[in-house]
Formats: sequence, C-alpha cells, structure tokens
Amino acid sequence: MSCPAKAGATRVASASAGQLALKFVLHATSKGPRLSLSLTPMKCLLLYFGIAVCLFACQEPPAEKQLVTPTPNSPSADILQEKPFVSFSLDKQNIVYIGVDNPVTIHTNGLKDKDFTISTSAGLSYRGGRRYGILRGLKQGAEKIIVLHKGEVLDEYVVRVMWMPDPKAYLGNATSGGFEAEEFRAQRGIHALIRYMDIQGTCQIVGFKLLRVSKDNDRDRSINKGGSFDGPTKAIIQRAEAGDVYQFTRVLAKCPGDEVNRELNPLAFEIR
Repeated sequence: MSCPAKAGATRVASASAGQLALKFVLHATSKGPRLSLSLTPMKCLLLYFGIAVCLFACQEPPAEKQLVTPTPNSPSADILQEKPFVSFSLDKQNIVYIGVDNPVTIHTNGLKDKDFTISTSAGLSYRGGRRYGILRGLKQGAEKIIVLHKGEVLDEYVVRVMWMPDPKAYLGNATSGGFEAEEFRAQRGIHALIRYMDIQGTCQIVGFKLLRVSKDNDRDRSINKGGSFDGPTKAIIQRAEAGDVYQFTRVLAKCPGDEVNRELNPLAFEIR
C-alpha cells in the first residue's frame, strides 16, 4: 500500500509490542521526504511468535491558513480606513501677527467640505472658506485653531500669536550718513519699514523732533506730527547747506493692532 505523491502527504508505518507503537512517519514535502518517529497508541494485528503487523495509513497535510482580505463592508475594513484629518500651513510666516492678515492654506484628507467647520480660541479669528482663509491675531500668546467634524472636535492646532516686530525709521533708504544738500532738500518725510519680512501691513510715523545744527553752530528745532514734513519742519529742511547736521529724535510710530506708540531708532545726517 502506498500514499499518493502529494506535497505535504505522509506515510505512516508502525511496529508494536503491546499498546504502544513506534510510529514511523515519512512526510512527502515540496522540499523532499522527511522522516519522523513517535510513540503512539495504536492497534495492530498480532501473529505468531509475538510478531505484530501494522498497516500503513495515509494522512492528509493540514490545510494552509488563508489570508482573508477584508471587504468594504466588513468590520476589519473600517479599521484599515484612514482617519480623516485637516492640516494648516501659514503661507507667509510661521507666526500669526496681531492686526494684519495672515493667509492660511487648508489641506484635508477623507473629508468633504460640508462635513467640517473651523473655529478658533478667543485670541484668534478666522475668516474664509474650507481651503483658503485669513487668520488674525487678537492677543499675544498661544491660541488654537479648532476643527469640528460633524459637530465634534476632530483636531486642534496651536499657533503663536505675536505683535508685529518693530520697524526701522528711514529718510529715503538711509538711517544715517551723508546727503548732498540738493538731495536732502528734496525729501518729503520719514517712514517706517519692516524689511526682510513679508508682512501685509505697514506702520505709520506718528511724529518726531528735528534739530538742525549749522556749520556756524546755529540751531533750529521743530516738532513734527506725522511722517510727512509739515510747514516749520519743511522750512528747516530747505535751509540745508554743506556742513550742517540734522538729527531726527523721539521718532514715534504705530503698527497695526498697536494700542500705544512705539519709539523707533533716531536718524542723523551730515550735509555735504
């Protein structure tokens, strides 16, 4: 008697002396035959002189485990589905500045526009749609952007809200140095500028003090309101001659969101 030549099939033979039998198992595998021995209870046919004969038995290999692919409606398929999420990226800065527009782009995955809304904590405001919008800081500190999915909080994002950095005061493009007399007399005022930062918002000069010291040590003074030269200041500017020194001090400015004035850098120029 022989077993079919099938990968995983086994051929079993035994020799017995009583209730226990020594079982010889020859496994036919895809990598070749493999022999194993074991003691097992089995019944054999007893012949004369104590000789026992046991018949061969063929055993089928255990069925291979099948990997089950979840169907869309099965419970395990829900586990494999990615959780919906929303992320925000500030288009121009990593900080939300008070008093100016801070554009933001919204990225979503697994969400329909109608299924989520955006709200903020008290120190922040948001206006716009579900793909692009504008954040505005209302008070300095850590504030939250809150995403609501079908009325429940899906996620929260913390952003830093800060005042705009201090600008610098300029006459033309300069803060100090020399001016040709004709070029100096052509100036119309001083201005505040935040350089090297892409911020939507400008600071305004509130006022300043001007002192002119002539080459003969004569002194002229004025107090100017605003950044543009008013009548008395303009008259002193028009007197500029080689050897004169002009000083702009107590330069005050106000930036978007400011409740009080900021004092900026002084300016000093020598007329050539």
